[in-house]
Amino acid sequence: MNIYKATIEDIKPGFEIKACIHVWPNIMRTEKLALKGVEAPSLRSKQGRAMHQHLANAIESVPFLVIQIYEKDARLRYLTDFYYLPGENDPERIVRDGRHLNKELLRLDLAKPYDEDKRKIDFSHKTIEVFDEEINLVTGNFKAEVCMYINDCKQYLKAALEGRPVDMMKGEFDPTDEEFLIVYGMKELKDLSMRLAGRRPLKWEGN
Repeated sequence: MNIYKATIEDIKPGFEIKACIHVWPNIMRTEKLALKGVEAPSLRSKQGRAMHQHLANAIESVPFLVIQIYEKDARLRYLTDFYYLPGENDPERIVRDGRHLNKELLRLDLAKPYDEDKRKIDFSHKTIEVFDEEINLVTGNFKAEVCMYINDCKQYLKAALEGRPVDMMKGEFDPTDEEFLIVYGMKELKDLSMRLAGRRPLKWEGN
């Protein structure tokens, strides 16, 4: 188990935790962390204020917390397990015998378990709802709709770069179910946008 000592510097909206991590003796780095397995409430809600107070009390009760880091989430925060134990300074003992902050928040009903399925996109939908308004998909397929707009934006950007009229009949990006190809198309959009803004083209190597 790779565990680290961490000093919490700030708790930001969305319960993004800014922490100074002791990765090696005399070597530290600052990272953005999120509570693994926890669906954080709004900080403005009664539950959110109670959760923030509990976190603050836990942080103030010890000189450091012990953390175990996993992968990054969609907001580029490391999903993290937090452990603490007042009066103990041995990281391994803190993990073994201490209080698991993530589970503690769930047990006290200060937060809800993270629902992975809630974050998944249902590609079978024929409509989408935006600000309580139902919008029909032109293609009737979510991924095909994304591909269509990628293609349209590419044509506008290329026409602007080349100083010519837009030829929307020229299709270069057919509908696809391959997520990799969709991401590739979006990277092409980024490259064209960077060129139009007068910046250097996107470096594709290693991206």
